[in-house]
Amino acid sequence: MEGENFKYYAFTSYSHKDKKVARHLHKKFRSYHLPSKLIQSHPELPKKLGSVFMDEANLVAKEGSLTESLRKYLDESTDMLT
Repeated sequence: MEGENFKYYAFTSYSHKDKKVARHLHKKFRSYHLPSKLIQSHPELPKKLGSVFMDEANLVAKEGSLTESLRKYLDESTDMLT
């Protein structure tokens, strides 16, 4: 992972019937500060998540399929935290 730049540190996936809760969680994720012990042991991580993908906030209508677009956004998201 060293030297790799990702656009998103998390990818929010949800059912649209849960949109209100998803919006709330998305806001909380974006401002979440990682624990200092985690930052000390993994200095490559950001102090704050900040960039979190959510379709209504980040999905841009382009040519191509929705599946292709979502794969692109997943590829731009780190799996560093898994």
